[in-house]
Amino acid sequence: MPFPEAVSRGLIDRETGCYVNNATGERVFAAEAIRRGLFKAVLVTDPSSLSNIDASNRVVVDRIERRRKNVLTNVKAISAFRQHAAADKQ
Repeated sequence: MPFPEAVSRGLIDRETGCYVNNATGERVFAAEAIRRGLFKAVLVTDPSSLSNIDASNRVVVDRIERRRKNVLTNVKAISAFRQHAAADKQ
């Protein structure tokens, strides 16, 4: 079902992007819901192609993109610390 319909039926929390099991109330983060097969997803290789996404979807896409950037920034910092520590051991 399309995103706006899933939101209107309460299956997706628009603020967090979480899947909501309306029978049990269980909330599952999007990545876990995809892994469990609760969401279907398509790998996007070119984020600029997302510019034509409906405004109701854009909120979730923007939040996911910000989180992805935060994770990558943290991973880069950890990698830099590891490289520095490895250089110090030599």
